Amino acid sequence: DLWLQFLELYKKHNIKIVWIKGHDNHPCNERCDRLAVLASMDSNLKVDEGYIIEDQDQ
Repeated sequence: DLWLQFLELYKKHNIKIVWIKGHDNHPCNERCDRLAVLASMDSNLKVDEGYIIEDQDQ
């Protein structure tokens, strides 16, 4: 699971997590939105290890 991997790495670094309101023209959030859209259009994306693809029609 991606979160478990993140939490293991998180312990090893000095990281500060800050909540940023989405869709509020914050430059970093806007950048993340653009990157997510670009990534979603890439047909060559690798499936995350441990990620289970569920039926989207449910």
